[in-house]
Formats: sequence, C-alpha cells, structure tokens
Amino acid sequence: MRICPTRNEKTKGVSGFTLVELLVVIAIIGILVALLLPAVQAAREAARRAQCSNNLKQCALGMLNYESSQKSLPPGVEVYQDPTSGRPRVAPNSSFVDLKQTWAMAIGPYMEQGQIFDALDDTRSMSDAANQAILQQELPMFICPSDPGPEDYNGQPHARASYKGVSGAAAGTISWGRVYDVINIGSNSPTRLAEKPAGKEKRGVLTVVYEPAGVRPVRLRSVTDGTSATVAITEWHVLRSYKSSAPHRKIYYAGWAAPAAYAALSAAFIKQDQHAAMFGLTDFTACSSLGMSPHWLCEEGVSSLHAGGILQCVYADGHVDTLGVDTDRLVWQALATMRGGEVGAAVEAATGPPER
Repeated sequence: MRICPTRNEKTKGVSGFTLVELLVVIAIIGILVALLLPAVQAAREAARRAQCSNNLKQCALGMLNYESSQKSLPPGVEVYQDPTSGRPRVAPNSSFVDLKQTWAMAIGPYMEQGQIFDALDDTRSMSDAANQAILQQELPMFICPSDPGPEDYNGQPHARASYKGVSGAAAGTISWGRVYDVINIGSNSPTRLAEKPAGKEKRGVLTVVYEPAGVRPVRLRSVTDGTSATVAITEWHVLRSYKSSAPHRKIYYAGWAAPAAYAALSAAFIKQDQHAAMFGLTDFTACSSLGMSPHWLCEEGVSSLHAGGILQCVYADGHVDTLGVDTDRLVWQALATMRGGEVGAAVEAATGPPER
C-alpha cells in the first residue's frame, strides 16, 4: 500500500530566511548604498560643473560676438543718463539708482533666447515698468546648476544669476567696481582713477561705462596683458547675501540685470589673513563676522559651491579655467586687470596652463 506524505513531510527541509540572515542582507545592501552614494553624488556634481563651465563658455562667445559687432567689449554696468538733467541717474550718495544695461543684457541678443532681450525698450531705463517684467525672468544660461541661490532672494526686483563680470582691482581705497570712484557726478567727467595711467592699470574688461563723461567700453586692443591672461567673467555663488536699504538693490546679489552684476576684485586692498574670506565664502554674514574692512570686500568677493574648493572663470579670449580658493591674492589681481603689466608666463606659472 502506498502511503502519501503528510503536509509536514512535504515541507520538511524547505526553509525561508532566518531573522539573522535577513538582517545580514539588509546590512549588505546598506553598505553598498553607502559606498555608491558618494560616487553618484560626485558624478552629479561633475555634470553640474560641466554645465556651469559650458554656461561660462557661452557667455564668453556672446561677449566676443558682441565685440565683433560693436567693436568694443560690453560694459560691466552702463550708467543711465537722465533725459531731463543730462546727468547720470544716481542717488545723493552717488550709488546706482538706475542703469542702462549690464554685460549680461548686452550679450543676450548674441546668445540663446535673444527674443527676450529684443523685447527690452532701450530708450527707457531698466527700472521702467515696461522693462521690469522682462528683467525678472530667470534665464538658465546665467544660472550654474550647483548654485541654488540665496535663501533670502525671493521678491527681489531682478532675476538671479551665478556669474559676475570682472571690473578690475582696487587702487588704494577706490575701485573700478563703484560708479562714484569712476565718474565725477557733479562735473559729469571721469575721475582720476578713470583718467590717470595708474588708475587705468587697475581696470578690468567689464567695468562702469558712462560715455557722456568719457568713460567708454574697453576695446580688445587695450587688453595689453593679453586676453588669455585676463579674466572676464567669474562665478559668484551666495547662500546668504548682504541686505541693502537702497531701493534699487534690496539685496546685494549678481542678478543678470542688477547693478551688482559686476565687481572689482579688490586684491590690492585686503590683508593676507582676509584672503580666505574674500575669496570663496558663500555666506555674507559669516564673511562680515570675520571683521572684514571695508565690508564691501564681502559683497564683491568671488565664490562657488563646487566640490573641492574650486572656482571657474572665463577669460577674455573665451577659454574657461579653474582657480582654487588658495590662489595668491596678487595673482588674482593680475588676472583681474587688463593692463597691469604682469608677464603672462609668470601668471601661468602660478595658476597652471589654461584648460581648453
């Protein structure tokens, strides 16, 4: 007689995972995830950095196309001439109230989305209601994917951006990055900084421009240090910004249409122990707490949120390169000025050959 096995006999010898085995498997999966996550994050950051580098490259191409058409480089910021008074429209303290255009606005028609810039009314100031709606559009070509923007930027009058034009370096306590250091508002004439050879040596390629006062845009032939040794545009990523009571800039940030779209890299006016704060810090509050003097060194510093403490910049010839936050401040000054007389080979020896 054939005896059929019972249910217990059928399943005898077949077992599932024990609790210990299950915990071991979960632990192994957790370890693998922990090992892979940094690699995934690094790959994503590499992609963001590459996109940021491409943005800078496209900005440089737009700048050079502008130069080919207009026979000069774009202004860092062009001051608006009041049609009634014939004077630059500035506040009593000689800070910006209005502007005609920034370098980003000037090169926009030579880049993607030119139709946005074609819609601007260049017979009106940029604070005019007809232009404000356009200036509040965030444009991907001016945003580095690694830069989330300041946490306190909402509600500002200008769309944010991740890049600044380089206007030069300081000469003592005055700077190519401030309108009243470049233009005599009362006499409607250039200052000594803008007129004298010693001041001109500190000029960068994207500076204050106000043609009625004789402060004109830069021509390429004026870049005697060499276009491959002169930085034109650099990254400026900020997590927390400098708050301002000025109506034209409620927050100090590099909006593509904002008065802060450019900066003087004032390496000659800082102490060595202030260098780290001025170069690479993304938090204005933390920077100012270090006792920086004057405080605008924090406002006009350059910085990035890329891993490894590197900052990308594009030169006047269009090539993109990287600098470290430990770059010597005098080398940085040499790169920021267009006719400081520095030898290109010496700059390259300090920074390394350019990346092509």
